[in-house]
Amino acid sequence: MKPSKDNNSDDKLNFSEALSKEFLREMKSKRRWGIFFKTAFLALLVTIVASQFVDLKYSTDDFSGPVVGLIRINGVIGGNVGVSSDSISNSLERAFRNPRLVGLIILINSPGGTPVQSSLINQTIWRYREENPEKKIIAVIEDICASGGYYIASAAQEIYADSSSLVGSIGVRLDSFGFDEAMKKLGIERRLFIAGGKKGLLDPFSPLSDDDKQLTQELLADLHKTFIEAVMKGRKDKLQSSQIFSGLVWSGKQSLELGLIDGLGSYRTVSKKIFSSDNIIDYSEKTFGFQRAFKGFKENIFYMFDQNYRIF
Repeated sequence: MKPSKDNNSDDKLNFSEALSKEFLREMKSKRRWGIFFKTAFLALLVTIVASQFVDLKYSTDDFSGPVVGLIRINGVIGGNVGVSSDSISNSLERAFRNPRLVGLIILINSPGGTPVQSSLINQTIWRYREENPEKKIIAVIEDICASGGYYIASAAQEIYADSSSLVGSIGVRLDSFGFDEAMKKLGIERRLFIAGGKKGLLDPFSPLSDDDKQLTQELLADLHKTFIEAVMKGRKDKLQSSQIFSGLVWSGKQSLELGLIDGLGSYRTVSKKIFSSDNIIDYSEKTFGFQRAFKGFKENIFYMFDQNYRIF
């Protein structure tokens, strides 16, 4: 019987040793992962802090001699999401501080955005045009330049696009929904308290009256008029048809015939053709990978839940 007891003791000892080794292995693994995450967080923190002191948001000037500036307008135009007037203003200021700048290209790939941000960027471009008449500002369209995007492009001296680019949509829209009939069927009563007779205008849970419809249409017509005036200021006698203000979109080839653009080409061919230079400095504000991901997420949320306020 003694050997049996010894065997049991050995088994218990082996089990304890194995358990201890497994515990130590797990602790080492957790410690390694802890070190990894702490190091990654520290690297991220250092990068963010460094970006406040080092100008990482812009490209460096690696050229000698005359240079052409480039500012990109990609995505939705808006104050809280996408491209804002502040970011474009900062880029313009940086570009025109360079004494070797001979001209600027605004590279646009945007479906539009809010009327205020589009107007502010348009006005800022005009200001730099007037202050620097010897330096041309050219707009070049990539995939799409619609609504607020064209509002901005019209401030440039000349506009170029690809033959397959989508250009135009000079109009105004305001999206809304009506749930009043559905609420009636569900037996839900709407209780809306307002001070000011029209404070509840376009409330989706209340019926839309003819008066409310007329007031809304007048508001959109006023915004459309402002849009048209901005386009006319920049394009003047180049436009060939009043149909361009209908809100329709045209291809780059059609846009050239209608006077919406001045020629076909990419930003590199335009740079060589107009400025005789391919020394291009990108003055667009740069974002890090995680910032771009968060920006894209915000834009998607904006389109999903903020349709009522997407005018252009």
